[in-house]
Amino acid sequence: MQFELSICIPTYNRAKYLPETLNSIINQIDESIRDKVEICISDNASQDNTNQIVESYKAKHPHITYFRWEKNMGADNNYLKVVEIAHGKYCWFLGSDDIIKEGSLGKILSELKPHCDLYLCNVDICDINMNFIKKYKSFKKNVHTQVFTFGTPEKLEIYLGSTKSLVSLFGYLSCIVFLKEKWDSINFDKAFIGSAYSHTYILLSMLKYNNSLKYIDEYLVYNRSGNDSFSQEGIAKRALLDLNGYSSLITALFTGYIDTKYWIKQIISNNFDFRYILYLMSAQKETQALENGFLKTGYSKTYFLLIKILKYPYKLMRYIKNIITPQKT
Repeated sequence: MQFELSICIPTYNRAKYLPETLNSIINQIDESIRDKVEICISDNASQDNTNQIVESYKAKHPHITYFRWEKNMGADNNYLKVVEIAHGKYCWFLGSDDIIKEGSLGKILSELKPHCDLYLCNVDICDINMNFIKKYKSFKKNVHTQVFTFGTPEKLEIYLGSTKSLVSLFGYLSCIVFLKEKWDSINFDKAFIGSAYSHTYILLSMLKYNNSLKYIDEYLVYNRSGNDSFSQEGIAKRALLDLNGYSSLITALFTGYIDTKYWIKQIISNNFDFRYILYLMSAQKETQALENGFLKTGYSKTYFLLIKILKYPYKLMRYIKNIITPQKT
């Protein structure tokens, strides 16, 4: 049986949040779309009660496909597996601690009627308890709902020039919907297993071919921040994951197709402004690794000389601010 949409949830030790994620989906499924939507869960050998939770939800929705690894295979293999087990024409990645907003499922299903190969939307950023913090637009302010087409370097560069963040380059799971047939047609490079960007490799690869992407300028997902598993070893290593990941992706996929050196610098600078780099370099021990990562993406040594000059006054100001700012109780 082929469904119209598979909601693909890779998970690991998210039993605390998974019920809220599943409820946000199932509460939007009525009889008219009951047989159109499948929920797929790939469990990376969770050590909590994820499997019992999933089994209990099978009584609430008949179309739940569940796969459990015997041991943790890493995020990349889990991303690939959850799409592999899907039977939908389209797949919607969803983080296992995120929530789709009321009405969003119907919105996405309606968008699939005029066929595009990829869809991206905006997200509301919330704290760990799902209290709203801010709206996060995936593209530049002057870019609104529109369809981008690909197949030539010029068309790809128009798209890259519209992007504001790594979200619009498939860096955040829960905003992404894609045609599974096109995903399956990409020859995956296994060298990207371990990068945390296996899914991004496939989706970016689709931008080289005669495919289309619709940007939906609406906020359809609640993102639970403060729960990023890739940040457990500190923000410096999290930043290096993006720096090294996107440098490798753009180089591997688009060398000889576009000016990769120029676009790597543009993409990274969109996501790491001067203030944030100063914060990274002043707060972390991995300063040399960070500097090397930024230099590799096109930043100058003069830029980092200025960072080094300013980081100690910056650290002092942060220290003073922490002393004089009343702590929340």
